[in-house]
Amino acid sequence: MYTGRDIVTGKGQFLSRNVRGGRRVAERELNSMLTEVEEGRTAATRATVSYLMKKWLEFQESQGLSSTTIGARISYIDNRINPALGDIALADLTARHLDELCADLSGNLSARSIHHIHATIHRALAQAVKWGWVERNVADRASPPRVIAEKFHSVELDVLAEILGEARRRDPRVERMIVLAALTGVRRGELCGLRSSDCDLESSTLTIRRAVKWSSRHGIEVGPTKTHAERSISLDALAVEVLREQIASNLEISTATGLDLPEDPYLFPGPDLGSPLNPDRITGAFRRAAAAIGHRDLHFRSLRHFSASQLIAAGVDIRTVSGRLGHSDPSVTLRVYAHVVEAKDREAAEIMGRLLGK
Repeated sequence: MYTGRDIVTGKGQFLSRNVRGGRRVAERELNSMLTEVEEGRTAATRATVSYLMKKWLEFQESQGLSSTTIGARISYIDNRINPALGDIALADLTARHLDELCADLSGNLSARSIHHIHATIHRALAQAVKWGWVERNVADRASPPRVIAEKFHSVELDVLAEILGEARRRDPRVERMIVLAALTGVRRGELCGLRSSDCDLESSTLTIRRAVKWSSRHGIEVGPTKTHAERSISLDALAVEVLREQIASNLEISTATGLDLPEDPYLFPGPDLGSPLNPDRITGAFRRAAAAIGHRDLHFRSLRHFSASQLIAAGVDIRTVSGRLGHSDPSVTLRVYAHVVEAKDREAAEIMGRLLGK
């Protein structure tokens, strides 16, 4: 029975059933098939999961999604999703298929990684619903593993002092980057994206306008911040002094090497002084300095956590902390630093108890 054209491939689709029994059984099945066609319950397309993933990735790239995110999703699709589900028609895909995939992956991957893979499938199917390829998103009915929030690793003040000393010995520029990250809480890509014009030393403010990313597919890319929003951060005297030192250092390097600085140079440029520094260089330099003093568990992100936890512990309100960190919403700050907020709440309870106890 002809059911119309496939909305994806444009080819004609036909519905057929094998029937055991006589004429009456066959007529009943025929009537059932006619009802399915009339009610629109036949599949709009026989396109497969792998075909959807291919078209969805093309759409994602056209929407300007970062190359880092695209690269991660390509890895999930090529290595995990297509080998298990790629040949299944979208019309035949069920929540059980997704649950079985999650179960198979659980022996090799963390719950967080499996959650990301499930999220990739969910997003692709959500787009398929918008395109009219499927009626519903079966990933809504699946049960991916529960992800337990990871507790961040901050850095203690005395340890930070040791790391700074080691970084100073290795490369003063790395020391300056660590100081700025600890004072402001900026992300490493945002630090690499700073230009001289972003530093207003007279008013002691720093404007975060862009971020630098690196991927094996596209190399170094300069784009918007993670939340696609600019923000200004107030600076203390130490941060202003560090910025002055870095600007002077760039001029010295330009003079010594004969390389010209652009009109508005990056604050932390690459070797040619005209392009931004690769964020991975910062990460590697920090980890080497931390490992040299016996702290291999610390990452550059630990400096961001240090800045946030110190501000919250000092009584700075969450909205202000959130604004400095560049979170999309203060609720993100509350969720990430819940245990620091809880500690302040306990402190508040003790203060009230002492007041009333008097």
